[in-house]
Amino acid sequence: MKTLLFGRHGDSVYTNVYPDLTSEGERTMAETALEMHTILGNCSEIEIIASPQPRAQGSADIIAREFGYSREVGIEPHIRCNDIFDEQMKVSPWKGYGEGEDLLRSYETHPDFESGEKLERRSEVQRRFAWYLDSLGGNLIRDGLMDVTIHITHFEVLWRLARIISPIGRPLGNGEFIEIKLWSYVPLQVEMNFRDCSVSLTCAKLSHILNQP
Repeated sequence: MKTLLFGRHGDSVYTNVYPDLTSEGERTMAETALEMHTILGNCSEIEIIASPQPRAQGSADIIAREFGYSREVGIEPHIRCNDIFDEQMKVSPWKGYGEGEDLLRSYETHPDFESGEKLERRSEVQRRFAWYLDSLGGNLIRDGLMDVTIHITHFEVLWRLARIISPIGRPLGNGEFIEIKLWSYVPLQVEMNFRDCSVSLTCAKLSHILNQP
């Protein structure tokens, strides 16, 4: 069995200056690391990967520290947040879309986030996430995956997967993570866990987990 963890970064002030975490964000990520460790137990084969954004790297480094991870945290561009095209939006990207959970719900549904005018389309972020999932599936078949791979990424990447597993309730919060267990190679036997919800399925490609109703 292989385990993939996909977590959202800690609370950030969005300066894009490493580690770009508030004190609350740092505390949350330390708690997240403890929760991950409780789930995983004493696993010797672990890889930690982060989005290129400083808030994700800062969060991943806290996970690495708490796990005693001696290697350098990997960087994966396919799990970055939206690319922003509008210069004004780069300064205040979410202005006018609410705050907190209201903002996250706006991202899930508002047409502005799919127009592609000011920032990368919501669907395009999911497309590259799907590509990355399939690359992990290919590595699994070639026996190129560690027993555990921990990813630190963004709400924009994980929102749909979180909703598939747990369709009711608040949006994915800072420091929360999704657990994916891969039980066999061809076809893939997948178990996904988030909060108190679990989904099991069989699929030909790992990206098919994003196609669930």
